[in-house]
Amino acid sequence: MKKVVLMVFLLVGLTLAAPQKRMLYIQVTDAPFLIDDVYFGIVTAGGFIGTVKTKNKSSTLIQAHSVGILFFDPFNRLIHAMEGVSVADLPVTSSTPNVAEFAFRFLNNDLAYTMVAVPLRARFEDGKIWEAKQENMHKEIEKVTGFPVTPFQFK
Repeated sequence: MKKVVLMVFLLVGLTLAAPQKRMLYIQVTDAPFLIDDVYFGIVTAGGFIGTVKTKNKSSTLIQAHSVGILFFDPFNRLIHAMEGVSVADLPVTSSTPNVAEFAFRFLNNDLAYTMVAVPLRARFEDGKIWEAKQENMHKEIEKVTGFPVTPFQFK
């Protein structure tokens, strides 16, 4: 019985000593919306719930928009990239940000240490679509994270 109690104490100690995860976001200069805030909460079964607050900075209603999410391990290696999509209208002159919440899970997501959100796509009321230029996105992410990022592409 003493061994079990000791083991539980050690596991709790390790959990409390775990490093704080970093949640960052970048702005894309020509993006029609900006990311106002980002939060990733860990939930049971090895998944995350992500909340991203965005604001429309264009002069047209945005009917849908997406945010790319990058996950890096504690050694600054990219372990996963995904896209979160919101189909809620993003009004032109709203001072209140749109809050898009999504849940996601991937293999080994408990290894995620740094998470970075970036504007990816927007669909306007007139049907036009804006997409971020991804060729040099890794350079912008490097500025925010402070570590080198290998070039990648969201699909």
